[in-house]
Amino acid sequence: MTAEQAPPPVVAGAPASYVSITISAADGTPVPIPADQRMSVAPLLAARTFTQPGDLSVYGLDRPAARLTYTDAAGASTVVSLGGTTFDAHGVYAQQQGSSVVSVVLADDVRSVLSLVAVSLPPAT
Repeated sequence: MTAEQAPPPVVAGAPASYVSITISAADGTPVPIPADQRMSVAPLLAARTFTQPGDLSVYGLDRPAARLTYTDAAGASTVVSLGGTTFDAHGVYAQQQGSSVVSVVLADDVRSVLSLVAVSLPPAT
């Protein structure tokens, strides 16, 4: 695995950039993210990025716990899979659909939106 410094956001853009942001559990129905919670996931910032992640099962991304879907005014969608937590549960592994890059997003940024689809994260250690 290799890591980059100053990683780019997993998803750029302010909440107003999207007409819809939804979250769905692995096999569930999309749930709209309320306006007051959108700022935690738009932009979705990466704390760390792995450009050559290898086996996605190491990150829990072979069977993601949830998916975020961002839809802009033109109807284009960006889908981000959320996998397992880092060893200390301060981060959650994320991967944008169509990308080989795996990022770590802060657990506190996604915890409340994950709870909308009954996905809970362990407490940070």
